[in-house]
Amino acid sequence: MIILKYSLAIFCLLLTGCSFFSSQKEKENPALTEYEYTTDDMQSGEESATVLPPPPKRSAMALYMDSLGLVNVTDLDSSLVVKLMYTQADNFTGEVLYDNLTEAYLHPDAAYALIEAQKAVESTTRLIQSIYDEVEQYKDFCGIALTEEDLIRLKREGKKAFFIGIENGYAIGKDLKNIAKYKQMGVNYITLCHSYDNDICHSSTHTEDATEGLTRFGREVVKEMNRLGIMIDVSHASEGTFWDVIKYSTQPIIASHSSSKALCDHDRNLTDEQLRALAKNGGVAQLCLLDAYINKNPKAASVCDAAEHLDHMIKVAGIDHVGIGTDFDGGGGLQGCNGDNDLINLTIKMIEKGYTEEDLRKIWGGNLLRVMR
Repeated sequence: MIILKYSLAIFCLLLTGCSFFSSQKEKENPALTEYEYTTDDMQSGEESATVLPPPPKRSAMALYMDSLGLVNVTDLDSSLVVKLMYTQADNFTGEVLYDNLTEAYLHPDAAYALIEAQKAVESTTRLIQSIYDEVEQYKDFCGIALTEEDLIRLKREGKKAFFIGIENGYAIGKDLKNIAKYKQMGVNYITLCHSYDNDICHSSTHTEDATEGLTRFGREVVKEMNRLGIMIDVSHASEGTFWDVIKYSTQPIIASHSSSKALCDHDRNLTDEQLRALAKNGGVAQLCLLDAYINKNPKAASVCDAAEHLDHMIKVAGIDHVGIGTDFDGGGGLQGCNGDNDLINLTIKMIEKGYTEEDLRKIWGGNLLRVMR
């Protein structure tokens, strides 16, 4: 009997909404109105009227920027304003202008995007903290794992081990410092994008051009993640992004939940060329059990098909570079494998194909833990 010694549970924080908003929405956002002044009308028959205080004195540059319809974002974190310059040429049409480095102005669309990015950072921070709060409430049953040693310890204590990941680099906002903050909060990996393009890179799904890859800011993100030891996840990324990450990353990368494009031609899957490149990089590609990625007829997708994908990926990339991602929390599931309780069925199919206990150790988390070290 094969005994699977380690179980790996991962929380993914899914942040969609990577596209930018219309200028109309921006105009409706009171946060973008720097000053609003009104004076009560004189009421006939009254001896006096209520008059609001005069507006504060404003610089000539400020008045000129007003005339151009630009938005003052000086009150936002100045580091975010500076970081916006990394992505401006790739994602924005507005100008970043400074008045002796004390006032910063952006096109309304860019200003709105900056504010929304800050909201994403705040939301992600709250979500991560909520994981810690939940785990503390049920600490007799589970714990947060930061390392392989934590996983082993929690397993020996009879507890579930939770690793934290962020699925969509939009959560980084426009400030590289947020990557270090997430690292301190226990984040082990970040998926660069989700189903839409963002400030970091192009997506494989709803994208302007799947051949395009990392933005200038995205290259800085890759460099910082390498420096901090956070795994770079290229699932959901465009093929152009994949090749850029292979080029710029100095550390092994992962595709946390992507299947074989040779067996099912879907933009979310990896070509054999990508699988070979990922293996050369030292990384890991993990099978996704979402039916549409496994069979062109999703309703017919089964655990047998999943085993075929896994077998093919291993033959192309090698036993040391393939794993299983499932994606049960994101739509995953197919005939014969609809939840954790069914995963033994996939294990049986791989045993039937001749895979050994050592092979299964690598597939069921060993390879991923190697990259995480």
